[in-house]
Amino acid sequence: MAKLIPFALLSLGACDAGVPKSKPEPVKKLVEVPAPRDAGVLVPADAAAPTPALAGAHLRLNHFDLPPQAECARTRMVLQLIDKSKHVIDELKENSTCAGACTAKEKSDAEAEVARIEELIDAEKTTPSELDYNFTGCLETGLGDIEVVRNVGGRDVALITDRYLGPHDGVYDRYELALEICGTIWVSDTFGELMAHSWPMERLSIQSDGPNEIVVQGVGESDDGGGTLLDLRMPACPGVPVQQAFDVWPMKM
Repeated sequence: MAKLIPFALLSLGACDAGVPKSKPEPVKKLVEVPAPRDAGVLVPADAAAPTPALAGAHLRLNHFDLPPQAECARTRMVLQLIDKSKHVIDELKENSTCAGACTAKEKSDAEAEVARIEELIDAEKTTPSELDYNFTGCLETGLGDIEVVRNVGGRDVALITDRYLGPHDGVYDRYELALEICGTIWVSDTFGELMAHSWPMERLSIQSDGPNEIVVQGVGESDDGGGTLLDLRMPACPGVPVQQAFDVWPMKM
């Protein structure tokens, strides 16, 4: 390998040819030491520890029926965070919504569109698959079933179903968690959305290995698959949890 010449020697011109030159020191070869396999992110020594659950706080759930819209039933959730003296610290309200043809005009317009498509099908100008969507139904979306799970890592956790329009205007389930974080009700991102194959609520398990982590598992049936759908790491206050959502297919492929 060619030797590197120090910069100071390069600065000497031809007129210095007769001046004795010191022998350049050999260039040291740098050896890159690989990091150990288990090397992880270093946590600062002064990093604040996660804040425990608010002592004595619980979730109180009320669920009400609202007047229907066309054939779409509607409901309201009132989720309250209360202290040990039953005082309301925080409150979350959410209503289900309706999507599709929910008024007389929307239904009339939808029926006219169906008739138009049927004429095109009869004339072989389109295919019957054009009718594989919701045209005339009024569908309840948004808020669905709610379940409060007690004492998960020291906290009450509300598992809330969020119904959404999926493929071909079908109504499918996904979920979100609501729980006390830093003295208020915090709501996670939605998770468990698997297009046409949603997770039934009875196949979800909410657990914790300690006060700093809450995990939602999809529980497989017999040989069906399963796994983590949501992982929450509690923050130091003020702050919000670090959340990771996963799409895990619940059936063998």
